[in-house]
Amino acid sequence: ELACGYADGSLSHSEVILAAYWRGRCIKEANLPPGGMAAVGLTWEECLAQCPQGVVPACHNAEDTVTVSGPQEAISKFVQELKEQGVFAKEVRSAGVAFHSHYMASIAPTLLAALKKVIKEPQQRSSRWVSTSIPQCEWDSPLALYSSADYHVNNLVSPVLFQ
Repeated sequence: ELACGYADGSLSHSEVILAAYWRGRCIKEANLPPGGMAAVGLTWEECLAQCPQGVVPACHNAEDTVTVSGPQEAISKFVQELKEQGVFAKEVRSAGVAFHSHYMASIAPTLLAALKKVIKEPQQRSSRWVSTSIPQCEWDSPLALYSSADYHVNNLVSPVLFQ
């Protein structure tokens, strides 16, 4: 999303660099529990029904492909169970972080404060930038209209909706 902001012209070069820095620093300093992510060959609805406790759908990649996020141990176990059922499942590198899930919520206040100092005057996003962190039915909401600190924090803690 930061790269989209730059390509769209709604974030400057320095805003993107500083936002990426603060995102990484907040994650590192949060001492989050070991997290993981995996690509699985399930629909979003199947994921909602089959994900074990703690594991959540994090990226709606395609009709039958979802990335799940959660505690590392639970992700590894879920991947193994799906493979045993003949369902595609593969852990993906996520630096030990359960991105795009409620597990990121603990860093949201600190990251928001940092990003508000970086993105001081949020610019409106153009129609070229299709948001993947806000459902299409909410694209007219204030959160969706601007490349703001709030928007970028929301992106980190919310599922990615390519579908």
